[in-house]
Amino acid sequence: MSKSPSRGRSASPFANPRVLLPIGLVVAVAGYFGFTWWKGVADAAAERRRLLDDTARELQQERPDDGALSKLMAGLKQQPDAKTAADLLAAQASIELWRGSVERAYELFGAVAARPEASNDELHLGARILMARQQGFTGEIAESATMLQQVITYTERAMDGSDDAADLLRCWQAAERGFDHARADGFAGQLAAGFAQTAEGRLVQLLRGVLATGEFGLSQLEALPPVATKVVERDAVHALGVLQAGRVEDAFQEISAQLLAAPGVWLVRHAAAITFLTKAVACQVPEERARLLARRDEQLDWLAARAPVDEPLRAKWTQMRAVR
Repeated sequence: MSKSPSRGRSASPFANPRVLLPIGLVVAVAGYFGFTWWKGVADAAAERRRLLDDTARELQQERPDDGALSKLMAGLKQQPDAKTAADLLAAQASIELWRGSVERAYELFGAVAARPEASNDELHLGARILMARQQGFTGEIAESATMLQQVITYTERAMDGSDDAADLLRCWQAAERGFDHARADGFAGQLAAGFAQTAEGRLVQLLRGVLATGEFGLSQLEALPPVATKVVERDAVHALGVLQAGRVEDAFQEISAQLLAAPGVWLVRHAAAITFLTKAVACQVPEERARLLARRDEQLDWLAARAPVDEPLRAKWTQMRAVR
């Protein structure tokens, strides 16, 4: 007699439709949720990339739209890693820097830029934030000097052996703001050697001439092409040019605004002292004259406390203080 196949081996449970159906349902459900999860991850990554790209694109506009940036900022903050991811922090800090919220930008990004492994883009942003922070800083002299040194360190690391006119201009500014004229001359020399005809090279050449002689024509400054970023030193010299042109009140308004925006820049203080003194000398009202002379003395006190003892301008400041 032949043996029945069912007695020789047991049938596979997967051959039973009652077993296969639940398994199929489990696989289908798992596949659905897996696809949904994957799509959610992909969509989140795409949205994250869009926010970063749109932020960079908006900030590159000649006149970024504040409303658009506010919406982008809200989206950036909603990202789950908004407080830890370097690229999201950089985007938020860039918006805050554009808004003029320099301390907030520094809080967001200062630690990122200070990392040994910071990228060139991160170093550039860190240097820009520190420059803006220092120009509005009125605290300890040593802290201001540290910020300026960090600006140079970050920028030189970001250049990575390849000079750039904007980077050299920033280094020149930082060195000058720290009264390190010899070091500033070195950066100016690099600009003259490789970028003499650029907007940055021509600006530094003119500013150096003003610092050396105090003489220039306002038309020379106004004829220069604009640089990509705002240069406070240029604005201070412009106010002096307006003053030399005999437009005392215009110069007074200009330098007063600059003094509020950039009280940490010695050239702004220097220009303010000259402007306040000039306006005081022409003033016929004793009380107003005394007020202007007090404002002049405030600038001269600030300069005297920060400039090296061998600063060439000290003699001029002494002469200015003697006028009553």
